[in-house]
Amino acid sequence: MVTLDVTVECVSNISGVSLSKSFCVYVRLQGQSVRTKISKVDHTASVEFGENFRFQYVPDRFRTTRNRLFVELWTQSLFWHSCVTVAWLEMDQECFVCGQPRRVALCGSMNEKSSTVHLVITPVNFNQGISLVHPAVPVYGQPVQGIPLEPNQLYPGALYLPDASPPPPLFPVASGALRAPSPRNDDSTYHATAPNKP
Repeated sequence: MVTLDVTVECVSNISGVSLSKSFCVYVRLQGQSVRTKISKVDHTASVEFGENFRFQYVPDRFRTTRNRLFVELWTQSLFWHSCVTVAWLEMDQECFVCGQPRRVALCGSMNEKSSTVHLVITPVNFNQGISLVHPAVPVYGQPVQGIPLEPNQLYPGALYLPDASPPPPLFPVASGALRAPSPRNDDSTYHATAPNKP
């Protein structure tokens, strides 16, 4: 089990939606869900957040889709909200080192809209079998941070699989880093395309 600090720095390259709208970002990992504050586009044509959140991550060798960290850009108003883009990071393919921040830029698109969400991910603790105040995989609909989850129809089953079943037994994780097939540079950009809504 890994404790991660995830900082949502900003969102840039927003296209396909009016920049006069207010925006927020949802971050989801293994049933946990958080939302940033609502913010506006600044003079640099990006939306600044600078908010930090903490997640618990259990690498899953058997259900690889559960290793995805999803980020969603949403527009918000008084009476309605709408998803702009969705992107994700394959956590099990990253080479994280405890205590070392890693910057990533997640490029997502949906329905001819696109954006780039900039994150900083820092593993702060590698624990084996230590009980937590919050469960690592909470029941779907009851996120750890108390932020309501959006309807899961946003993702087809192959992409997003919230699961209320208990997590599988933990497998050994190196004390210094998460297992990864190959390391990447510290600054990385990832592209993800969500299917169009019917």
